Amino acid sequence: MKNARKIFATFIAVLTLLVCVLPASAATNENKLIDTSKKVSLTLNCNKAGYTFSVYKVATLGSNASATKYTSTNAAYGIDEALNKGDNAALLTKLDAVSLSALTPNAVDTFVSSAATTSKKLTGLAQGVYYVRVTKYPAGTTQVRNSVIALPYYNEATASWIYGGSINLATKVKDETPSITKKIENSTKQNVNYSDVSLGDTVTYSITSGVAGSASVQLTKYVVNDTMSKGLTLDTNSFSVKTVNANGDTLATLTKGTDYDVNVTSKEEGKETLFNVALSKSYLKNASFYSAANVVVTFNATLNKYAVIGTQGNPNTTNLQYGNSSNTLKIQGNTVYVYTYAITSTKTDEAGNPLVGAEFTAYTTEADTKANTNSIAVGVSDSEGKVVYKNAKGEVMRFASGTYYFVETKAPQGYNLNGQIIKVEVNAEYGSVLNNGTYVTNAPENGTVTFAVEDYKVILPNTGGTGRTIVYVAGSVLLLSAIAVFAVRAFKKRKTAK
Repeated sequence: MKNARKIFATFIAVLTLLVCVLPASAATNENKLIDTSKKVSLTLNCNKAGYTFSVYKVATLGSNASATKYTSTNAAYGIDEALNKGDNAALLTKLDAVSLSALTPNAVDTFVSSAATTSKKLTGLAQGVYYVRVTKYPAGTTQVRNSVIALPYYNEATASWIYGGSINLATKVKDETPSITKKIENSTKQNVNYSDVSLGDTVTYSITSGVAGSASVQLTKYVVNDTMSKGLTLDTNSFSVKTVNANGDTLATLTKGTDYDVNVTSKEEGKETLFNVALSKSYLKNASFYSAANVVVTFNATLNKYAVIGTQGNPNTTNLQYGNSSNTLKIQGNTVYVYTYAITSTKTDEAGNPLVGAEFTAYTTEADTKANTNSIAVGVSDSEGKVVYKNAKGEVMRFASGTYYFVETKAPQGYNLNGQIIKVEVNAEYGSVLNNGTYVTNAPENGTVTFAVEDYKVILPNTGGTGRTIVYVAGSVLLLSAIAVFAVRAFKKRKTAK
């Protein structure tokens, strides 16, 4: 009886184990079977803005008792062999070579990434193979890799078919945003952001802009734009353009008219000058361009009579426009400044009344002043006694900060020359940081230094007083002496005659 009970208990235990095991085994087998009735989904992710991803169904999935097989949606794609060999690299190579027009009939959807939209889920898709191509991308894109995914796919780890897939498209693209920097190469203040100069002085600028794109993702547009203030005159014959590596070493010197063009889009007397340096489309197809780190544009300008004096300065701004077949972007550069100042004087008599007609000449050194050589400006006092200094061309002079020497070279009628060398200081100080729109921290009020000169009337000995009396007395004495001599001689002659 006891043995019978033991056998029954063992039977129940085995039966219980079978009940537990058999359904589980059946579920695992079921997961290994593809359900061709199911729809699939595809999630596209990209946290980089400015890309457009187009999705195409390039193959259908067929399954029967003997095999699961993919068939291309267009035999002209030539992908069937790669599909059924599972050769993803060959498959992508084939699909990347297919034109967009050939892919369009099998288009499924589009995903445009932005700061606000970083993901998109496509649902209700038929089973098959999907190709995701980057059809638009930012101008700074240097690398693009397209993607392909089969849905559903069998996951060995879970021993089941997966009907939903996702692709991190951000890992398939690479882009860089170039920078652009403008400098004053011959600054008188040892700072590339500003300088101060005199009328007619030359300012040398350089613009360094980063290379965008790549040999595989080429640009179609690369333009350096510049806006020059009315106080600067562009020298269109001074341009030099070159590519450099990251260390600044020259890689290539470009040829004007072949590799680039200088286009002056706006130039008018007394107004801003707008111009650009545009690399040619043929040069942008040159793979060597994309091995460079930067493009460096150098040119000259001179300070002209329209220059603004004082802390406002004469600004010069720049930006870079670059683009590919998808879009064009613009990067704003920095602004550099050229400062200049004015010197005026007043001419009065000892009573403070304005004198007209006094002439003054300006020099940059005391030696030149004494030798009367290399003068830089001349001014004549007007009816209000004010002296405005002009250069040899008759343009109102603008002065860099520094020391200058003035001499009165012609006095008003009836007045003495000042007779002294007048030393004038134009003091300006600058900071390293732009503050309230200027680098100037201390400068002459309203950008102008003014000095005053008094003249005194000429006093000659023959104009009256004691001097005149002395002249009269001396003349009378001489006249009386002559008469006396004449009388003595006449008397002697008469005596001799007797």
